[in-house]
Amino acid sequence: MKTVYLLVPFAPLAGAIVAGLFGRAGAHRVTILSVLISFLASCWIFSDVLAGNSFNGSVYTFLASGGTRFEIGFLIDRLTVLMMVVVSFVSLMVHIYTIGYMADDPGYQRFFSYISLFTFSMLMLVMANNFLQLFFGWEAVGLVSYLLIGFWYTRESAIYAALKAFLVNRVGDFGFLLGIALIFAHFGSLDYAAVFGQAAPVSANVTLICILLFVGAMGKSAQFPLHVWLPDSMEGPTPISALIHAATMVTAGIFMVARMSPLYEQSQTARSVVLVIGAITALSMALVALTQYDIKRVIAYSTLSQLGYMTAALGASAYSAAIFHLMTHAFFKAVLFLAAGSVIIALHHEQDMRCMGGLKSYMPWTYWTLLIGAISAARVAGGGDDPAGDARDPLGCRRLGGRRRRLRGLLQGSAAAGGGRVPRAARVHGARLRRAALLARAGRHRHRLVPVLEENRLAQADRHRARPAVRAGGAQIRLR
Repeated sequence: MKTVYLLVPFAPLAGAIVAGLFGRAGAHRVTILSVLISFLASCWIFSDVLAGNSFNGSVYTFLASGGTRFEIGFLIDRLTVLMMVVVSFVSLMVHIYTIGYMADDPGYQRFFSYISLFTFSMLMLVMANNFLQLFFGWEAVGLVSYLLIGFWYTRESAIYAALKAFLVNRVGDFGFLLGIALIFAHFGSLDYAAVFGQAAPVSANVTLICILLFVGAMGKSAQFPLHVWLPDSMEGPTPISALIHAATMVTAGIFMVARMSPLYEQSQTARSVVLVIGAITALSMALVALTQYDIKRVIAYSTLSQLGYMTAALGASAYSAAIFHLMTHAFFKAVLFLAAGSVIIALHHEQDMRCMGGLKSYMPWTYWTLLIGAISAARVAGGGDDPAGDARDPLGCRRLGGRRRRLRGLLQGSAAAGGGRVPRAARVHGARLRRAALLARAGRHRHRLVPVLEENRLAQADRHRARPAVRAGGAQIRLR
């Protein structure tokens, strides 16, 4: 099985090298094939681990100094294989999406090489069985994210965003490196199993180690106050936002704390710090998201809030809950970013939500995809219409029901007067009412809906009030 383990991270590395050296024409084919191989191998390993097998061992020793050996090794357990499948699958979907999104970009070949290299770096991070390899993957994903955020280097804003991300992450990585150095000084080893086995006897030092490691997680997973780089990183192409800033790199800190759970369980103080930082991030970033108009920045601040929830769960020792949320978040947030990218391309790179609206008839697949992603992010359970909902709903479903009845009469009257055709303005207004009804049916979950749909609805309402009105069938319709 060692060959299969090696195939998972090194197939994307080979794809990145080939794509970077041999022309634009086959760049996407080579990288997609390499990531597909990695995903299929990850699924095979996943099924093997579910059957009860695991692996923890070295595959290569590159340095020996005295009695210390520095090795490349893999730890394959349930946590590892979950991350392997998530990273490789989301990366595969992003590679396929990028074919269309970056088709006309002169950096097409370079972009595919970068994202395949990032996949290799992230897989090396999650499969590591020692702190040195963990640090290698940690720094590698930071380097590639710098290259991707500043991908459009002719834009001044992209250059500053890349530098900001790089410098803020250096602050976190300094604490992370100090934590690893302290681990080596006190435990005499960088191997996970050796360190975890000795954690209890030297628990007085574990608190400082855990806090220093968490400083690294604060930078990589954008926790308060080291969160400032993530919203600005939206300057890069949208596929990066789906791959790096939703599903993979920003979850590296969450994964690291979960992996270090034997250390964190020895220190109540360290867990309290994690809990407080996570709670502050979850609340404050959600409030900031409500003030944004850039569609990608709204989703970015939503990501920060969701990462705060995961961090708070880790601080409460709910490691399985945090990792489960990490897995679900990777998929629905990647969907939201990719759907937002579809809208941005359709509107010629317009990202201001106040300039959007009424696109359902033109982009039905994007509409439903974004809606599914938003409902998943809000954790709204599915279900049919409630016949008694108008009487109970605190958000005004009684009024919405009356407006729906008036709209139905208006449509019927207008269709009869127009020879069976319904005016476009009336159809658009009906779509807005249905969207408002969806928000109303969300009930107590309404405040957790991703602000993309809510902001679009409010922006459309503002423009709706500003349009001229005509009378049709006894009711007033505002023209587009």
